[in-house]
Amino acid sequence: MSLFRAQEWYSTEIPNASSIAIVQLIGRRDQIIIGSPNGTVAVLDPGGKIENRQEMGILMEQTFAEPVIDICAGNFIKNMDFAAIAILHPNLIRFCRFKSDNNESHRLDSMFEHKLPFIAYNMCHGSFGRSSHDQVCVQSLNCALAIYEAEHHVFTRTVVNAIHPGPIGYSPQGELIVLASGHTLSLIKFQALAVASNSGQGKKLAVDWSFELGDAAVDLAILNESANPAIAVLCRRTVYCFSPLGRMYYMFRMDTVAISFMLYHTSSDPRIQMCISTSTQTLLFYTFSSTTANQNFPLRLVWTSQVDFAVSKITMCSFGGTLRCLMVLLSPEGKISIGTEPSLYRLPDTETRYIDFQEKRKELADLEKQIKRTAKVNKEVEENAKFKIRYVVQPIDSQSSAYDSLESVPSLTINVEVDSPIGKQVYIDVKSSFFCQKRHFTLQESERELTVTTFVKDRPVHDLRCEITATTSAAESFVAEFKLPLALACRLVPSVRSAQVKLTVSSTEPCLELSKLYPEFSINNLTSIGIQPYCSKSDAVSSIFTAVKSNRYRVQSDHFDHLYMIVEDLVERVKKLQPNARLECVLPFDNVVMQVDKFTDLEEKRIKLSSTVQKSSVQMRHIESAFLSRLKEVDVSPSANDDFLGNKLLTHYAYDDVLKLIDQLGELEERLDEEAQSLGPVLNLARFTLAMDGKAQLPINAEISGHFRDQKVSDQLNWALSVMKISNSTTKESVVLVSESASSQLKRQLESLFESGGSLHTIAEEEDDELETEAEKASDRGFEFVKLETGSLVPASAARNSDLDA
Repeated sequence: MSLFRAQEWYSTEIPNASSIAIVQLIGRRDQIIIGSPNGTVAVLDPGGKIENRQEMGILMEQTFAEPVIDICAGNFIKNMDFAAIAILHPNLIRFCRFKSDNNESHRLDSMFEHKLPFIAYNMCHGSFGRSSHDQVCVQSLNCALAIYEAEHHVFTRTVVNAIHPGPIGYSPQGELIVLASGHTLSLIKFQALAVASNSGQGKKLAVDWSFELGDAAVDLAILNESANPAIAVLCRRTVYCFSPLGRMYYMFRMDTVAISFMLYHTSSDPRIQMCISTSTQTLLFYTFSSTTANQNFPLRLVWTSQVDFAVSKITMCSFGGTLRCLMVLLSPEGKISIGTEPSLYRLPDTETRYIDFQEKRKELADLEKQIKRTAKVNKEVEENAKFKIRYVVQPIDSQSSAYDSLESVPSLTINVEVDSPIGKQVYIDVKSSFFCQKRHFTLQESERELTVTTFVKDRPVHDLRCEITATTSAAESFVAEFKLPLALACRLVPSVRSAQVKLTVSSTEPCLELSKLYPEFSINNLTSIGIQPYCSKSDAVSSIFTAVKSNRYRVQSDHFDHLYMIVEDLVERVKKLQPNARLECVLPFDNVVMQVDKFTDLEEKRIKLSSTVQKSSVQMRHIESAFLSRLKEVDVSPSANDDFLGNKLLTHYAYDDVLKLIDQLGELEERLDEEAQSLGPVLNLARFTLAMDGKAQLPINAEISGHFRDQKVSDQLNWALSVMKISNSTTKESVVLVSESASSQLKRQLESLFESGGSLHTIAEEEDDELETEAEKASDRGFEFVKLETGSLVPASAARNSDLDA
């Protein structure tokens, strides 16, 4: 941000103003003419009565039936000493004269007008062909040029090799009409334009010189100085400056997007001065001198200035001898601001005050008491609130109401009752990982109850939480959060000894028997069980083992994303039966980092593939444009036929390539959706295990992966982990890591937690021999067979049932 700010001398607003012109109509001072697409033309004269310029600055406003595209002023009438105003409409160009009646009322009188043979885009004016008076050149949407001289239409020419129109101007040095259409700067001599023919029989239009800009032209400015004339072209991020003969003075790239600019001289110094407005609401002022001693750096940034809006048009005006070279700025919304030299911003002087610390401490204590009283009152108000909802989670239905599910699954019914005053509508939203036939309900004034049926439909559930949000038409709200039974999401299966991911939960109390922890399941083995989510893969089994000697629970699975639901449910069950138990868990953060790396790699692939699809689409449009141009030609020669077939094959190839890339992008999007569903439980597990003993809070959860389309997961993790505060026994240290990747930051943060003695401790891994010993004892009690292919223990009852089935 610049220390300079533009000093505003006068401002007004003309709605949707888009064009501006400077002309002397009254007195020896400039007036400002403003045009807008709604047909309004306004004449401003803030220099007439300087003391009352805000009230008397607008001389007149006149509305025409047609939209105003562009405005210019000049000596268009031969042998007349007053300036006329040319107003360009889409299908009409109008020449007007400014008239004043006793200096009290003003108006624009139309002298003559021309109906255009095309739809106009913009125009420029000048003394074409060294004429004694000004003429107007109008450019159409199809890049045709029409020359008008007062009441006469001189000629119309079509410019070839121009796809769409751009900025236009006229340089008297060399009598050149300057066109910046597309990405090309073209200069055409007026004499060549006059003698050229529109038909193919006459003389072809010759371009004096041209230059490939490599970017879309935004604005064009011409400095008509005999000592140092210049033609400048402003592109979105590049600025070019040439002499009328084609010599490049300079070219430089900008860091921001440019909107408009102007070339000007404010003194007798031969330097070229330039002002550029950018999308960051900044004005950049440059000077260029071809006679600078150091020729390596002839261009110099003089100063920058901040403004309050993005400037769409810049020009310069003067009001008499005292107010000279004032900048006129026009915003896209129609604000006109006239400013003077910048004012240097200076920090205000600070006042030295004596602080009575005893009084401040007393004031702080009073504020804390007031906050406590307010919190207590708010709690009482919340407890006595009239609007509440009550919910009852029924047992699992004896006869399942599930439908269209991938397998036979149970269902559950939730009864919701609303307690609110009569006369209010209630809107209820249900948020859950389970499938609900309807998630949004609207209860009318007489309705107070509803039922919600949930079950697993087509994908496994990773979270048992369910949230019901209720709001009324009177802006009252209530939120209820609870958990659904584990048996609704999973079924009991034999445990599996081998697994890729293992988590060990250490307890300060003796391990509980699994039959007490999971009374809803029929468990014969007291030290190991297997749980498999409904609608999951056949190998998605989460096994739970207990080690009585070391007071540890082990949860393991081949699917990392299934562990969060099992571990969280296990910890809650243990704490419910053993309130004094302290539980700790070692987080396998290498697996977490691996999941984050996998997802961020897919995000980078999506960005690259999206860019490739965009480039291929642009290439396809160019090929189609060339193919359509060939179709319009009437040449039937064999070579033309070969070109036609070649263009046709190229079009088919480009079309197939775009479709193939779009299909790949769609497949990648589907894969990202699947990985996002797996990454969410992993992040929840990382947060839950680190916060298990209440010493560390990791600022990440499943919401990060749920919003990956709005912002990349890597960016969200970079921000979250850069502001994370590590809590330990003595201090709170803020860790900021902004230069690493998301996975590297996550790994570094977890290592810091481990080393700082937080919730992670060096818990010795449970030996397999101990688990095997426990399993052997369990087999003596309730197991008779071992499943050879998986190594899991099969209950005797299950074995007998399998024998009976055989």
